[in-house]
Amino acid sequence: MKSLDDSSLPPGSARPLTIHEAVTSRDVKATKRWLDMDPKAVVSRDSNDALPLHAFLSQLLHTFIVPSFRTKEYEETNIDIIKLLLRYDEHGCAVATKVTSSDVMVPCALPSARVHEGNHHTMSLHLAVNTGNITIVKMIYEAYPPAIAMKNNRGMTPSELAVELWGEDEDNAVIEFLNMVSY
Repeated sequence: MKSLDDSSLPPGSARPLTIHEAVTSRDVKATKRWLDMDPKAVVSRDSNDALPLHAFLSQLLHTFIVPSFRTKEYEETNIDIIKLLLRYDEHGCAVATKVTSSDVMVPCALPSARVHEGNHHTMSLHLAVNTGNITIVKMIYEAYPPAIAMKNNRGMTPSELAVELWGEDEDNAVIEFLNMVSY
């Protein structure tokens, strides 16, 4: 995988960042430089078969688990990176990945944690649901509405995944939104 020149290096880094490293380190400037230099980088896949958007959404789960990371500045940076990625590839949300909800969040206690056989694909919307961030869920949904009906590797739609993660909490903005657009 290509990397940027040394000008994109964060202080103390030994080598240039790849596009996937730029997005998962939440480096908006390096991500923009990458995309300006090589717009096709937005559709490059890493060793997990993930697009930069998939890799970014997957790593956001950790802020769902540790809410103290979710400052206003942190959330704004997340939105900026997603906007950048979608600007360069508006169809990125229509691409499935082998990165799965269970790879990111291992809900061992949940009965549906086993991999579902069949032709199911984890979409960006499934990964967005894992973040618990309504703004991100809406952005990803608006970029590719058909994903609302698609099943992930465990045979779950984004709405079903949200209910599994949070229960049938009517006050949950993500569940409420997904239920509204599902019908």
